[in-house]
Amino acid sequence: MTTSILQHLQGFVTQFLDKRDKPLVLGISGPQGSGKSFLSCALEKTLRENNLKVVSISLDDIYLDHKTLVGKYESTHSPLLARRGLPGTHDIELLKTLVSECLAKKAGEVFRIPRYDKSAFNGEGDRLPVSQWTEAVGPIDILIVEGWCLGFQPLEDMETALQILRFKLPSISITMEDLEFMNSELKKMNDFLFNEYQPIIDTLVHLDAQHLEYVYKWRAQQEVELHERYGSGMTPEQVVAFVDGYAPGYILYLEGLRKGILGTKGRQLRLVLGDQRQVLDVKVL
Repeated sequence: MTTSILQHLQGFVTQFLDKRDKPLVLGISGPQGSGKSFLSCALEKTLRENNLKVVSISLDDIYLDHKTLVGKYESTHSPLLARRGLPGTHDIELLKTLVSECLAKKAGEVFRIPRYDKSAFNGEGDRLPVSQWTEAVGPIDILIVEGWCLGFQPLEDMETALQILRFKLPSISITMEDLEFMNSELKKMNDFLFNEYQPIIDTLVHLDAQHLEYVYKWRAQQEVELHERYGSGMTPEQVVAFVDGYAPGYILYLEGLRKGILGTKGRQLRLVLGDQRQVLDVKVL
């Protein structure tokens, strides 16, 4: 899987490396278990072998800490905040600070990349203490930002969006207030990363599952690895419920990402993956 995707990705990214006067910022988007983090590590290793300094940031590592997440849910009882994942559960200010530091650090200046322990609290997760964050040194040549909802665009027609969710997810009690909060939090992230006038993300790679059913299989595989590594994590039933929690995001925002979101044609790569994460189709948008 990784070799095939990496070959596509390397060829796509290389064309932008000589056209920059600042660190290149590459976004990688894809559903749970699609291989975003693994691919980021493999690409980072390859680029470093070519004497390029690379730093990776995962949106999975900038979730709010467990105490804050629990507090937000208990104060709102919104099903969209019942677990980490959807927009509204990320620490946007931390993301802004982190990305700005990565791009501004000069030679020898040290900064730290947050890390999130997904196995903590029986799979609910928690941010690790600063002492366990990854240390990096500036300046950098490439910044990779990866996340499952990276590139999702906020919607304007909330009435229609709510009707769609209520039709497709009848078992979840979603209010207009819940939906507007999630959409507004997504807008905050996009106003920073994909600003129309001065975007942070230069180019975007989208790992797209041919069928969303594959995501349950991929996420279950990840959880087995977490159990082996940390000795704790979610049960198979909890994994299903966990992925179900991301459904509102996929239902409302995925199709927009598939059509292309960057203003300049040729800067977004969409790789459609089969159940074994093999590349079935390649589109440059």
